[in-house]
Amino acid sequence: MRLSKIDLNSLSLVSKQFLSITHCLRSSIIVKDATRPYLPRLFKRFTNLTSLDLSHYKYPLDELLCKISTFPLKQLTSLKLPLESDFPVNGLQAFSQTITSLTSLTCSHAYFDNNHLLLLIADCFPLLKQLNLSHPLFDPTYLDNIHINGIQSLLSHSPYIQHLGLSYTCFLNDQHVADFFLLLPHLVSINLTRCWKIT
Repeated sequence: MRLSKIDLNSLSLVSKQFLSITHCLRSSIIVKDATRPYLPRLFKRFTNLTSLDLSHYKYPLDELLCKISTFPLKQLTSLKLPLESDFPVNGLQAFSQTITSLTSLTCSHAYFDNNHLLLLIADCFPLLKQLNLSHPLFDPTYLDNIHINGIQSLLSHSPYIQHLGLSYTCFLNDQHVADFFLLLPHLVSINLTRCWKIT
C-alpha cells in the first residue's frame, strides 16, 4: 500500500511516531515571504531536506541565507535563488561555509555587475554538477567578451558540471560553446535556448 502526502498528514495528527516519520520523508521546502517567521521551526522539524527553493522570496536574500547557514542542513544538495534579485554575496559565502554538499544551483535572471560574482559561485560550491545561469543580466557597460571571460573562468573552476543552463545568453556563439565543452569533461547537457548567435 502506498501512502500519499495527504494520508501521511492525517496519520501524523494522531501519532507522534507517524509525525516523526513524515518529518524524515520531506525532502524539499519552498520558502515564501509568509514562511519567513517559521523558518527556524521548519528547519528543526525537517532535518533531511535536500532541496531548498527560494525563488518566491522577496525579502533581502543575504539575511535569509545567513540565517539558513546556522542550521545543520548537511544533506542539502539543491538551491534555487529568486529571479532578478541582488546577488547575495555575503549570504552565499556564509551559506557555503556550513552547507558544503550543494551540487545543484539555479540562479537564472541573476544580475552580474562584475565577473567576480561568477567566480564566487565556483569558490562557494566546488562540487556543482548542475548549474542554471539562464537569462543572465550583465552590466551593459561591459563588453561581451568580458562577460564571456567571466563565464569561462567560472566553468574552469567547476570541472564536475554535467548539466549547464545558459538559455537567453544572447552574446554566446558557436566557438564559445566549443570552449565550454573543453572546460567541462563531464558535461552531459547544455541548454542554449534563445541564444541567437548559435548556429
